[in-house]
Amino acid sequence: MSIKINLKDVNLSNYEPLPVGTYDAKITGGEMRETSGNGKLPAGTPMINWEFTLQDADKLTGRKIWTNTVIHETTLFTLKQLLISTGQFTEDDMDGELDFEISDIIGSDVAIVVAQREYNGNVVNDIKKIKSIGSTTATSKSKSSLLP
Repeated sequence: MSIKINLKDVNLSNYEPLPVGTYDAKITGGEMRETSGNGKLPAGTPMINWEFTLQDADKLTGRKIWTNTVIHETTLFTLKQLLISTGQFTEDDMDGELDFEISDIIGSDVAIVVAQREYNGNVVNDIKKIKSIGSTTATSKSKSSLLP
């Protein structure tokens, strides 16, 4: 099967890693998935794959970055941090069972702390922390900085 497509105007620079820093972002997607079992948790552990779109970061506005929040007793702190950061939930809301829809979180503004690491010989990004938009000033930092 042959595929015919014009790639002349496709810009590969959009695939360079984001500079290390803190950015204002909007949660623009969320999808339930399961872990593959290649890590410390068993295959099939539920997780939410979140999509963030950078906002007001000069040339980086519109860039996307993704992270997972795994639904397991040892990793629930990441989901709690994300939910509180959206401003839609408080610590008191987290006292007991919480019922929410992923779609309710889409469109929320947050600040994300982006790091870089090496993976299979390439520099890739990780979201290290998610904060409330007002809790920090979003700025980008040096591209050459690598976090361990």
